[in-house]
Amino acid sequence: MNNWSELQKWLTTTNFEKSMEALKDIPIVEQFFNNMKSGSNEERSALKNYRFKEGKEYLDVLYELPAHTNIEDIRLYIREDYVRIEGLPDETIEMIKLPRLVKARNCRAKLVNGELYIRLMKRPRSRKFYEHHIQN
Repeated sequence: MNNWSELQKWLTTTNFEKSMEALKDIPIVEQFFNNMKSGSNEERSALKNYRFKEGKEYLDVLYELPAHTNIEDIRLYIREDYVRIEGLPDETIEMIKLPRLVKARNCRAKLVNGELYIRLMKRPRSRKFYEHHIQN
């Protein structure tokens, strides 16, 4: 499909427009597309039950645990760019993208007032410059 006329021809032959009209009758689909059109991120941000605190050397993740969570069931996995929390009451797996890279092996976690407090050591930036050759 190199130009718009080919795309328009494909859309008419596949009855794409009629299929999309049928989807508009489903309320949740309509709400989803309306939120996308308006650029509203309120619904997505309301689902976030974590926040970050960033210091010079550490990145703290504060995750609000759901009610009736058994701390012995919680499994915490750290990668340099993500935190994964398993064992939640509703059997979901929470994946939290970190705003900075961290040292995955250095972690302290504890329960504080119903929140899982995770302290991660930031990975230091390399201060060294490396010379690279330019090919002709």
